[in-house]
Amino acid sequence: MIRINEDEKVIISYDSKDYCLKDKEQYKQFVIKLTDPITDFHKDNLEIDESVQDPRLKSICEKYKQFFSAYLDDKNNIIQKAKSEFSKFKEENEQTK
Repeated sequence: MIRINEDEKVIISYDSKDYCLKDKEQYKQFVIKLTDPITDFHKDNLEIDESVQDPRLKSICEKYKQFFSAYLDDKNNIIQKAKSEFSKFKEENEQTK
């Protein structure tokens, strides 16, 4: 969930933890979690909290949502392509035995 705190900072909540994107260390932790191929991070975790009503702040949240959603699409495509290539490689090796 993407929201704005009382200091107008963007917060992403995931797995019972809040990550403030203005805080360098928290942002780093979030990116590590997001890029971990083992972590199954879904796009529904990037929904914008209904409490964000200000158009300017909502626009900021929307841009983060678009950015991270595009990253997740790319990540999933790369993982699927790698799995497909690995399956082809495995089949070819089994046929040559």
